[in-house]
Amino acid sequence: MKARIALIVGLMLAIPAAAYDFEPRRDALRKGFYVAPMLSYQLVDDQRAVDDGLGYALGLGYRGDFAAVELKTEAVSLDTTDGGSAELHNVGVSLLVAPLAMLPLVRDVHFIVGYAWNQRRDHPGFSEDDETYLIDTGLGYMPSFELFGYDLAVRVEYLYRLDTQQPVSSEGEPAEFSDMVLRVGLQLPLSKRPPPPDEPAPAAVQVTPTDSDGDGVLDDQDQCPGSSDDSNVDAQGCAL
Repeated sequence: MKARIALIVGLMLAIPAAAYDFEPRRDALRKGFYVAPMLSYQLVDDQRAVDDGLGYALGLGYRGDFAAVELKTEAVSLDTTDGGSAELHNVGVSLLVAPLAMLPLVRDVHFIVGYAWNQRRDHPGFSEDDETYLIDTGLGYMPSFELFGYDLAVRVEYLYRLDTQQPVSSEGEPAEFSDMVLRVGLQLPLSKRPPPPDEPAPAAVQVTPTDSDGDGVLDDQDQCPGSSDDSNVDAQGCAL
């Protein structure tokens, strides 16, 4: 599993790095730190014996030109079949990569790979609370816009989550749950918008002096234009 994740991450980084040639973004997805509050809806594995749950997630990260590293915390409440509720709290790190950031049509699409430590509480099938670990992979979309002078980005994500629960007793087997997670929220940059690039200075225009009538006196000094080129003229271009 770890080798596959490393391969996926390597490919996601290699594709944009090989084709990197685009202008830095000046919208909400520009380079710098950001914060991302989101609602989280978890479609749980049938083996959990709980209903789907609703919660929240909060990310704090740093975005580069085509990738971001993010610290994330998430809490989800799941209703149990006996009328109670189970809680899942996790803290982890995620890598978000936009491998086609140089293409305008798909530059806001990104892939997600994440790892988190999870704390379960009152989960059915377990006699006590315990820590587990999560692996997330998925796809996201973040179109950016401006509202009241502030740069924002809508953040929509779909994740496949593998949750490995350790057994309570040493004789038991680990339990693995495959959940789906939907997230919707905003991403707000914490860095200032960079100034627009300086416009290039206009090129100097070279004006070549001309002598239209060919009398040897330049036009800007010729007071008698139209002299023949074989006539004798003074310094003002007039015939002697």
